[in-house]
Amino acid sequence: MLCCRYYIVVLIVFLISCAGNRNEEEYIEHVLSNSATYYAQKGAQALEEKKYDQAVAHFNKAVEIAPHDPSMHLNLGVGFYHTEQYDSALVTFQKAVHLQPTYVQAYVNMAHTYYEMGENQTALQVLDEAMNYAANNPDVYHQKAEIHRRLDEYDKAEQAYRQAIKFEPGNANHYINLGVLYYEKGQLGLAIDQYVDALAVDSLNADVHYNLANALARQCQLQEAIAHYDTALALQPTMIHARNNVGLVKMSLGNFSDALNEFAKALKVDSTAQAPLFNSALVLEQMDSLHTALRFIDRAIQSNREYAPFYLHKGNILMALDQPEEAKSAYIKAIDLEPAFSLVYNNLGNLLSKTNNTDEAARAYKKALQLYPDYLETRYFKSRKKFGQGLFELLSSCVDPSQILADYAMMYNNLGKSYFYLENYDSALSAFQRAVEIQPMLIEPYHNTGIIYKQLGNDQRANQAFARARLNQARALVAVDSLEKARALCRESLQFVENYAPAMAELGTIAAQLDDVEEAEGAFDKALSLEAENVFVLMRYADYLQSQDQLEKALSFYKKAEQLDGRGAEIHQKLAELYQQMNQPEKAKAESAYEHYYRGKKFEFIGQWDSALKQYEMALQLMPSNAAFLAAQGIIYAKKHLYFEAELVLERAVESEGSEAEIFYGYGLTNLGQQNYEKAAGFFSQTIELDPTFARAHLALARCYQHLGKQDLARQHYDAAQQYGILIMGTN
Repeated sequence: MLCCRYYIVVLIVFLISCAGNRNEEEYIEHVLSNSATYYAQKGAQALEEKKYDQAVAHFNKAVEIAPHDPSMHLNLGVGFYHTEQYDSALVTFQKAVHLQPTYVQAYVNMAHTYYEMGENQTALQVLDEAMNYAANNPDVYHQKAEIHRRLDEYDKAEQAYRQAIKFEPGNANHYINLGVLYYEKGQLGLAIDQYVDALAVDSLNADVHYNLANALARQCQLQEAIAHYDTALALQPTMIHARNNVGLVKMSLGNFSDALNEFAKALKVDSTAQAPLFNSALVLEQMDSLHTALRFIDRAIQSNREYAPFYLHKGNILMALDQPEEAKSAYIKAIDLEPAFSLVYNNLGNLLSKTNNTDEAARAYKKALQLYPDYLETRYFKSRKKFGQGLFELLSSCVDPSQILADYAMMYNNLGKSYFYLENYDSALSAFQRAVEIQPMLIEPYHNTGIIYKQLGNDQRANQAFARARLNQARALVAVDSLEKARALCRESLQFVENYAPAMAELGTIAAQLDDVEEAEGAFDKALSLEAENVFVLMRYADYLQSQDQLEKALSFYKKAEQLDGRGAEIHQKLAELYQQMNQPEKAKAESAYEHYYRGKKFEFIGQWDSALKQYEMALQLMPSNAAFLAAQGIIYAKKHLYFEAELVLERAVESEGSEAEIFYGYGLTNLGQQNYEKAAGFFSQTIELDPTFARAHLALARCYQHLGKQDLARQHYDAAQQYGILIMGTN
């Protein structure tokens, strides 16, 4: 923010010393009309009232009266700045510096003007000059921090903010801005620390409470977030973003009417505010008030016709209203605005499938899947600076990652159905297989697989798929304690495959929950006799043994399951709980570390990098020297473009043993992000030597070769990436 200085103290003294009879008042008026301070004060008042042209006129008059006073030139420069006459502002600030070479505020204002013009390096040079005269000036450090932050030079920005705090610890804004920097980096704990420090300086600052609420909301501390939003609104009732975001939190808690009321209050302040208009439409859609939702989304579009998600959701509403042509137009508009918007293609595919345009639907679904990995990355970088504005997923980390995985997997399911209708059965089966690899708990892809095998006359494969579909239905019902219905579905599963061990094990779990120990043990014995090395069977039996306080025996079955497949969070959570119960805290600690690590992997896969980073940090708190955990953290930092932090962590990983492929991949990402393509290609090649099936490494190496003009090698690794599970643009 630019600073405007005028000498109101001189004016007050003059008025007091000259007050008297009417002749004296006339004399004072005459003197004031020729006083630079008088016009400086009038200009400052005009600035306060946002009458910028008037301010320039008054400041010009002050300069005419006092051409050798640097403060008058400073004020005029501020006026020019607010009228966006940046060149004139710079000339005027330079005049102030010419008159007083040590005038630090003039340097700061000049730097800020260059900053607004996008001339960041020039702005930094001006600030370096200012530091020759005032090395301890907090305004200089604050402005430097803002420039470094714009340039994504986060480490330099952090250092500058900390210097500003050092030299002006009583200014809450410095803590807020450092907190916002951490917030944008996804380091929410550090952000919260800064906001708490800001509250210690100024507990009645609405901005502090608002920013703290956003950070708490992103950490899913929703009630605490609501409390700080409410405080911010009590201090500043017209703060639209706070009103909108408290509505978002209430919407996530299922309080749709309360949420709609919050959005309505925001719109009373500004009826064209995009976020509350958009979010009102979302709530109304959830409440099945579709026509009203359509009116709100149209109002949001009137406020911003260039924002693709508005058209996506308009298309969704129109689809629900059975207006396919209008919905299609909305989806096409969203794609025109944001061609890489994966979700739009998926929903367009749904529409085309519904209207029997199967060929086009298949192309739309495939496009959605081709774009999805990059969509996750671009969404992160678009959203990180907009989380507080309510147009992005403020509460995305509060969504169960299993649900997001299910949504992603269902894209493959949709593609598979399109291939099925086109009688391309091999491609359909591949798509359904990919769906259940992503989310094994889905029901429909297994059922669809069964239908295809039935069509092909392969009854054995069909029955296996139908059995798994029924089992997954049963497991979902067990999770909500609908045990009798779950038992019936398990028995249906066994009708398809008589000796289906997982269904038998699930019957054992259900019997145990119904306190029928004899039936439970009989079911588990049968399941183990059928498949003694089935991870699901082993886990279910170990759960039962633990519930019966047979801890040593439970441990042996959990360990056997871990040996067969220890790559999930659940097995490590179970082991951690069991070791804790057995009073073995060190072993419990190690298992908890791996639980967090694998949870982080799941968050990373769906693009929730901040949540992934938090899980990796928790894992490292328990096992600080684990190479796999360090490599995972380094990769997330590299994906977030925090290259300094990435290299520090990866160096620590190198000092530990193991996870070489992940370490090389992290170094590759760090160099790729900084356009060191030759060096990055070397690291990715080393990754692939260690793990030839590392699909993302093949994709990254292909991109390096493409930048280096080595098209044949690029094509080779694009093909490998596709072979190992990534759909590539331009393939059939």
